[in-house]
Amino acid sequence: MPIVEILERPSTHNKLVEKYCKNFNSEWIVIKECRYKKYAFDILAFNPRTGKIKIVEVDLTSPTPQDKRDFIETFADLTIITPNKEELPDLDIHRIIKAVSNKIRLKILDYLYKNGDKSYTEIIQAVKMNPTKDAGRFAYHINYLCLTGLIESLNDKYTINEKGVNILDFFMSLEK
Repeated sequence: MPIVEILERPSTHNKLVEKYCKNFNSEWIVIKECRYKKYAFDILAFNPRTGKIKIVEVDLTSPTPQDKRDFIETFADLTIITPNKEELPDLDIHRIIKAVSNKIRLKILDYLYKNGDKSYTEIIQAVKMNPTKDAGRFAYHINYLCLTGLIESLNDKYTINEKGVNILDFFMSLEK
């Protein structure tokens, strides 16, 4: 296996990654979407003249885990970018289909649809995930649903909104 593996699939936030790649001038060798050891990176940039390495992570749905941050900081400068709403790519039908094509996200939507506003803890237990072992994976899924605008978070409670209800109703009607 090569030292740095280029990932075959572009990220879900490819437009943002492209935008941040433009911050590097021609002195830098820029690799988008790659893996080093067990971690995937949005952007890895190397300056052969200075020997400097920079990693850029675009935190779109959840923050970069601390163990990944610690690992990166042993060999590179780390920049974490959290885009504001105006920078987010348009949420098209592809993202919505992706949101409801995952069993965990579908369970979250269905639970909120049937039970109303619920806390993070209530939802993680309802979808039968371990709050300790599965916390990162669950956070990713619930954040993705918020990002696509199917659920909202207010006062430590999550709720399915009108868009989420309409999408869930549509996909449930397909099963009949």
